[in-house]
Amino acid sequence: MFRLLAVFALVALPVHAAEPSLYSGVVGASVLDSGVMVVASGPNAREETFEYVKRPDGGYSILNTITAANGSYRVNGRFDYDAQWNATSVHGIGVYNGEPVVIALQREPRRVAVTVTGKGKPTRSISVCDPTCLIDMAPSANPMFVMTRHYDFAAAGEQEFLWAGQDLIRPQALTDDHVFIVLKDEPKAKRNDGSELKMRHFFFLENIPQPNGQMFRLEFDIWTDLEHRPIAFRVRPPGSAAVGTVGMRKGFEEVRAQILPD
Repeated sequence: MFRLLAVFALVALPVHAAEPSLYSGVVGASVLDSGVMVVASGPNAREETFEYVKRPDGGYSILNTITAANGSYRVNGRFDYDAQWNATSVHGIGVYNGEPVVIALQREPRRVAVTVTGKGKPTRSISVCDPTCLIDMAPSANPMFVMTRHYDFAAAGEQEFLWAGQDLIRPQALTDDHVFIVLKDEPKAKRNDGSELKMRHFFFLENIPQPNGQMFRLEFDIWTDLEHRPIAFRVRPPGSAAVGTVGMRKGFEEVRAQILPD
């Protein structure tokens, strides 16, 4: 079946791990982190089971399965990176209007080639994304956490990232996407076991050009631990006072009230 179902080996994790590992058996590969990100309420309610894998070639992969709370979809993705966490390719199995599609995004010089294969003739498009580029497949949450691995902490301040991508549950491309991200603070949270979790809190504004020429904007907050492992995220319209859509890593529920007080 589709190659993203390749398997990898599980090792002991210092952060809460999913159970059991989805991948096992490739010599020289190891799972650096695994877990479940949960959006518990609202129209976007879903669970994303993920694993961060170090491959034998020195590169990295993020492997995920996203399941809608209402059962309307279940999609899979694989995000491949080189040894410096630069995106190289992305593959996914999605569903458009109940029909399965296979999505492939390949990093090329100064651009990303996007191929979508479904019932009809495959479609191919090009997204200019230079010099650096991150690759996404909505509704995946984990790729945005990779930005923190590229953030220049020495320079600090607001930094810009370019994105290209394709939606896994609707025929919508992500092209010429600009994100402006800043390290906001470094909060700490008390865990139920009495330990202290040290985090980094990033804020970013995403600008997504629309076919009608207008700009669609969203505000994000993301929280990681000091090893860049995902803890939580929030997304909402710019300037909104609403809590917005919140995703929390399973097993870290007590952290929410400390970083997102009602």
